[in-house]
Amino acid sequence: ATPERAVFSWLWAFFFWLTPMFGALGWLCSFHGAKARWVILPRRTLELISATAPIFVVLFIPILLWSSKMYPWMNINLVPESGREEAERLFAHRHVFMNTGMWIGRAVVYLGVFVFVAERLLRLSTAQDRGENAINTAAMWRLGPGSLPFLGFAASFAAFDWLMSLDVTFYSSMFGLQIVAGAAMAAMAVWILISKIGRAHV
Repeated sequence: ATPERAVFSWLWAFFFWLTPMFGALGWLCSFHGAKARWVILPRRTLELISATAPIFVVLFIPILLWSSKMYPWMNINLVPESGREEAERLFAHRHVFMNTGMWIGRAVVYLGVFVFVAERLLRLSTAQDRGENAINTAAMWRLGPGSLPFLGFAASFAAFDWLMSLDVTFYSSMFGLQIVAGAAMAAMAVWILISKIGRAHV
């Protein structure tokens, strides 16, 4: 296996495990937005799944370092010669949005949103265990629904930037929504599995 193939595998594994994390964040924010009370006991599992967000900042570093070996709009030599002229035209048209500096900047924003919301919700929740219940509950009820649009856009655009842009000819207006829906299902599956395993060991 070549280093290029290894980094593609890393990217797919990275995004595979990223989806339960931001799916869990989405569920948490939705529950807080609905002011759901039944989820108070089991929500800690979702909070801990979400709390893995900082790990993905570190795991993104190899993708950042090898990005020019993966994304054809960063390296035109990755495009077959037969389609290079059309690719150059497309890349020139998209250059304002699809350039290395903007791509890195957006990645920082996406990961920053995930980390901030996850860490803030966990801190408020654990502080609630030590008292000041009303204050922390009100803060979570504000932060949860307020974060949902940012989480949705961050997840969707991350999918566009990190996955869809690997293919010059791949167009889809639904790709981000599919990723968000898949993340919700993945998070629910991980939540159920962890809860079942936890009950089995009680």
